[in-house]
Amino acid sequence: MVNLHCGYDAREHEGWETFISSVRRRTAAPVNFVRMGAMDMPEGTNEFTYSRFLVPWLNQYHGHAIFCDASDMIML
Repeated sequence: MVNLHCGYDAREHEGWETFISSVRRRTAAPVNFVRMGAMDMPEGTNEFTYSRFLVPWLNQYHGHAIFCDASDMIML
C-alpha cells in the first residue's frame, strides 16, 4: 500500500477531489489517501504549509510515503 499524503485546503476542495479521482483512475496499486490540513499548526499560504513536514513522522519513519499538493495537480 502506498501512503499518499495530500495537501488539503478547504478553499480548493474541488481541486483536491479532482486529484484524488485522477489517482484512482491511473493506478493499479492500493493507495491510502491521507488528507493533510492545518493540523492545529499556524497557516502559511495554505492550510498545509507546515504540516507537510510531518509526513515522515506520520509514516512512523518506516517505508515510503509521498506528499502531493493535491489542490492543483492531476495524475497522468
